[in-house]
Amino acid sequence: MPLFAQTPTLAWQQLYGNSTDREYGNASIRLNSNLYVHGGYLWPPSPSIVNTYAVFTDGNGTFLRDKLFPDLNAGKITGMAANDDGTFVACGSYQDSVGAWAVFIFKADQLGNIQWRRSFTGDMGNSQRVVRVPDGYLIITSNQVRIIKTDLNGRFIWKKVYGQDCGGESITPLPDGSYLATGWSTRGGASTVSTFYKLSYWLLKLRPNGDTIYTRIIGTPTNYEVGHAAANTQDGGVAVAGAYVANVPNTKRQGQVLKLDSLLNLQWEMKVMPNGGSYSVGCEFFAIQPTVSGDYVVAGQNFRNTYNEAFMARITPPTTLGGNAGLNWSSYFTGGAFIREILFENDGSAMVGGTGYIGPVSSANMQVLALKLINTDQPYRPDFCATPPQAYFTTQLRPDSLILLGGSASQSGLRYGVISKWEYQFGDGSRFITYQPSAAKRVAHKYNQPAQLLFGTAVKLIVTNNLFCTDTLTLYPFGGGPTGISEATAQQVEVKLFSQPLQQRATLELKNYRGKARLQLEFTDLLGRKVTVLHRQEKPGLWQLEKGNLSKGLYLYRVVSPSSVVAQGKLVVH
Repeated sequence: MPLFAQTPTLAWQQLYGNSTDREYGNASIRLNSNLYVHGGYLWPPSPSIVNTYAVFTDGNGTFLRDKLFPDLNAGKITGMAANDDGTFVACGSYQDSVGAWAVFIFKADQLGNIQWRRSFTGDMGNSQRVVRVPDGYLIITSNQVRIIKTDLNGRFIWKKVYGQDCGGESITPLPDGSYLATGWSTRGGASTVSTFYKLSYWLLKLRPNGDTIYTRIIGTPTNYEVGHAAANTQDGGVAVAGAYVANVPNTKRQGQVLKLDSLLNLQWEMKVMPNGGSYSVGCEFFAIQPTVSGDYVVAGQNFRNTYNEAFMARITPPTTLGGNAGLNWSSYFTGGAFIREILFENDGSAMVGGTGYIGPVSSANMQVLALKLINTDQPYRPDFCATPPQAYFTTQLRPDSLILLGGSASQSGLRYGVISKWEYQFGDGSRFITYQPSAAKRVAHKYNQPAQLLFGTAVKLIVTNNLFCTDTLTLYPFGGGPTGISEATAQQVEVKLFSQPLQQRATLELKNYRGKARLQLEFTDLLGRKVTVLHRQEKPGLWQLEKGNLSKGLYLYRVVSPSSVVAQGKLVVH
């Protein structure tokens, strides 16, 4: 039997809290190899007021510290995201001064000290999850499927509302630069047979600015079917985990997995009832992770008659079209109530977070749960940067400054992606960062030295798309670079490229060129291979370009004399 086809081994299991309060774990993140944070809420017996709460542990589950955030009325952490600087953000819901559910987000350091906190009021419903993007954060809420975009300091940028009788559960980045919002939509109120509402999976494919690309509703109108989490699969599709209840008398809730193609069309589904439902009230999945072997690891809870039980399973997809998926293995965890998060490592181990019981099985004895599994399987993680972004800018030398132009024309490399961050490095230790394309169009920089002393200075533009993929373009406007640009420094040659990107025709002109040498225009692709671009020289330093049969993309051009490179840059073709 293959190693990962076996039931995983429990390395350790820990509960965190005290014997008098109830502590719940809703979200878990990994800040580094030896620091994890589990967020949720604490509910004391008296006064019976819910407080936002977090537990910090090392990689072996050893308790390091906990943190209470008592000034959020009935506050609960429901989602977290790690930042590159070792900090993290947490989102959740609380009751505002008029009793309506509002959304909070805060940033904290590794000790739990809050650096900033923001609130968004207006009956937002329960906040569910938060996703980090290069220029801020995306928060999805349960009331009407609302998505809030903030900047890196949590300040409001925009909010989108996608429906009325619906709710959002999670948001997932997709390899084409879009995002998948997962949740549910009502289908006509309460069931006439079971005790559940009639709900169906509601999936929204969204652009980075929140605009809808298309939506899918999946499910039988009379049933209860809810999606909680989604993940990318190796074939370019997605897998969604949730719950299913048939509209029949005395029915039981079942864990459910949907496999969808890249257009969100249903390919297959599987429902799971532990032990065939012989002693279970039901089952529900809150987390899902595809593996490199093609299987799916899911986690959630199994409802017993008097209590819940933390539950995980591994599902094997059908081997033939129209076939049935199979249950590879399933595991229960004594003392566990439910699992909300699976944090996989590349070695096949996984840190699992949720809520458990201490002492007798009772809701009055809840504590934050963390456990470590080995031999779970290696996770599949999509290569978001298979098609990287393409940085672009040109330079103009002025007597008192250097002008950088066209950075906003950089390409994301993704069908629905956008450039989210531009960072200019001027070669003198200074830099300019912007998250706005309008600010990247034209950037001026003054040096403390004359141009003659800046020979060999590299000027860079680093662009980052919304999936954190980067590209760097380096130019040497003062000469002395790898391509030997030197005449541009002495003569302060200014390059003008009209109608960029090139669609049909464009003009390339060298302003202030006073050399007498014959110039030649050369083109290559990004791999350095020569390409043919139709062009004719009107006069020294002036060319007319035509697209012809040139494919859409990014190309490099050089203006060369017999002794040096006079100018160079990028040509964007649409």
